[in-house]
Amino acid sequence: MDSHIRKDVSAGGGNPSIEAGLSNLLVDCAGIKDGQRVVLIHEEGNPAVEHDVVAAIEQGARALGATVTSLGCGERLAGPEAIPPHIVAAMAQADVTILSHYMGAMLRLRPPIGAGVHVLNYATNGNVLGSRWATVPYGVWLEAGDAIARELRGATSWRVTCPLGTDLRGSITPPPASAPSQPFTVLTFPIGTHNPIRSHGASGRLVIRWLASSANHDIGDGLILRSPVTAEVRDDRIVRLEGGAAEVAKAESLLHDLGRRNGVDPMLINSWHAGINPQAQPCCDPEKDLNHWQLMSHNNPRLMHFHAVGQAMPGEISLPVLDPDIWLDERQLWRRGEFLLLKSPAIQDILGRHPGSEDAYELNREVGV
Repeated sequence: MDSHIRKDVSAGGGNPSIEAGLSNLLVDCAGIKDGQRVVLIHEEGNPAVEHDVVAAIEQGARALGATVTSLGCGERLAGPEAIPPHIVAAMAQADVTILSHYMGAMLRLRPPIGAGVHVLNYATNGNVLGSRWATVPYGVWLEAGDAIARELRGATSWRVTCPLGTDLRGSITPPPASAPSQPFTVLTFPIGTHNPIRSHGASGRLVIRWLASSANHDIGDGLILRSPVTAEVRDDRIVRLEGGAAEVAKAESLLHDLGRRNGVDPMLINSWHAGINPQAQPCCDPEKDLNHWQLMSHNNPRLMHFHAVGQAMPGEISLPVLDPDIWLDERQLWRRGEFLLLKSPAIQDILGRHPGSEDAYELNREVGV
């Protein structure tokens, strides 16, 4: 751990876990160096973004010798196009931008702003920043993420089931040769998921409990269904919703509204991905903030989600599935929310290269539901 960060945070009354999380974020992930221009953007008015953590990140960056600009944004953004011009200008000039704001999620699959490093920071409160999700060495998940990507690459088919009755399968559309190997233009801290898998011909049943934001555009508060609704899916399109009449009507209304608002097919499923980091913990309640819960919890293997509404990833809606079983080419990789690939020798060997990370792959089952 960098001694400057340890001294600075301790001077503010920090604890060792918070200090470890800060060092992991600022040094190991963002790579902040002396003399760099660092822009910190935080969400104002959201209790999940704690003032003390925002201040500690700023102090830590200054202790590393960076020139720091800290910007708050409290307005609800309709989409990435609505990011205030002064924030865009600051990001374009920065060597490093750390986004403790949901606009970071909106930018993940967009062309980068400027040439600097951009980090979407999930660790915006003390509970997350001091958790094992944030304190396991960042290098563990850089290596594990690369190894997982190699294992997933080349698969031609998938199947997803869940205890509530989801049973959906399809083919995998390989990306064009010109496509980047890493579609995300924003790093995430902590790491928690794999690249989205483009779907082709998805067919079967999808049991829906939640309709949450895909962090592409503002969808409002999202929708929690009081009883599950089953979608019949054919060739990537939801052709029918079955269940209680009131719940079906609410789900259809939101889907069609988003389709009209964005000029896209409201019933299209375009891709999916699942959590890979078993230490991920949302530290939030979907009943209080469904969209923030989805943003956080989707990093844990107990959750996967489909992207829907529109052809372009990630669509406008996330449809989470709890405790999935997932197969790629008939090989089961997730079982009731446990990511089995982490048991492979190549991925287990990573732990030996990072002392103190022995518990990195232990499943934290607390995901808020």
